[in-house]
This record gives sequence, C-alpha cells and structure tokens, in this order.
Amino acid sequence: AMARAWSSGRMFLLLGEMGLGKSRLLADFVQDRAGVVQEQGRPGDAQLPFALLLRVLAAVSAKYPSVPGPPVAAKTWSGFFDLDSTDRYDLRRVAETVIVDAYARGLKALVIDDLHHADHVSVETLRWLSASAALGDLPMGLASRPAVDPMLRPVIDAWFDDARRPEPIVLSPLCDRDTATLVRSLDVAELRHPGIEERLFRHAGGHPLWTLETLRDALLQRHD
Repeated sequence: AMARAWSSGRMFLLLGEMGLGKSRLLADFVQDRAGVVQEQGRPGDAQLPFALLLRVLAAVSAKYPSVPGPPVAAKTWSGFFDLDSTDRYDLRRVAETVIVDAYARGLKALVIDDLHHADHVSVETLRWLSASAALGDLPMGLASRPAVDPMLRPVIDAWFDDARRPEPIVLSPLCDRDTATLVRSLDVAELRHPGIEERLFRHAGGHPLWTLETLRDALLQRHD
C-alpha cells in the first residue's frame, strides 16, 4: 500500500498504536531508496512552534546544501521563525524555498515518523507544502499513533479532506494465525508446546510488542 501510494504520486500516513511496528516498517521501506530525508516528532514538540519543521529543514539543508559549506544546524534556522517579525505565510515560503531547492538537487521524498508528537504549526506547514505546485508530486511518508494532541487533530482531519491528502494505511494487530507463524519462526525449543500460540494470542491480543515481551519474559523466567 505504501509503494502504491508513492508510485501514483500520493502521500501515505501509517496509523497504528505504539509497538505495532510503524518505525520499523518505515525504515525498511526507505532503506534502499535514494534521496530520502527522514525526521521524526519528539516528545515536547507540541509546546514548541516549528520544532519539527526546524529539524526537517536542517536535515534537508544538511543533505542538499544550496551553497558549498558545512551542514546547516536547526538553530541556524531559528532566526527565520520569529513570529514577532514574520507572519506565518512568509515562514511557509521560506520552507518551500529550501525544499524546492533540495528537490532540484536530488531530494526524492520526505519521511516523518512519530507525527503524533509534532507541533500543530509544523504539521500545518507540511500540509501547505504538500499542496505546493512548486514541489509537484514530492512523496511524503508519515507515521503517527491514532491519538494525537487536541491541537493537532483538526489539522490532520482537515488534511484528509484536501485534494492532495495522505493515504491512510492502518496497521492492525496480528491475527491468531500471524501469532502462530511468529512463534514458529523464532524456532525456540521452549516454545514448542501444544496450545502456546493460542494462549499467547489471548494474553497479548496480537500486539507485536506485547507478544514479544511476553515471550521474552516467559523465557527469562524459565532460565532463572
């Protein structure tokens, strides 16, 4: 689904609870793709306007500098993002200029993980950039937990209504057959007991992280 979205010039947004494997899936997806710049939201970003966007611009500038010189750090961009002296539209234009320049120099895609941590101003700007005619069909790959900050929820909901909107890809827990396949693939002698897959599925509900943590705890207790 991720590959289909990108091949047709669309964005995607992975949606899933913590521990379902969003970050690993994103990393595997872009591992052999050239020209991808990756960033992520961080805890605390929601209280810092433009926090995520600053890091995105710094990462883009470091990989595709417009002039020869050392990589541009996030703090270098902070002067452009003074709301007392510059309106939000101008800030968007600054971001657009940086990314358009990088696009011409080889930038192929932006990938942003943990969007649920992001400040809403950065997400508003990403939404605006996604509709920029100057950026054409630059792909974006995003990942987020379903539950986001109340300030962020209206921005993402509105983005889903845009002409150029993210393709939602919902990650679900493992089913009982998937859980059984996972247990067998580990090839651990202590886990070859009849019915262990069914008991594990009932206990962890198919959640990959809790499934692996349950198995790990069981094996540690057995060896203690």
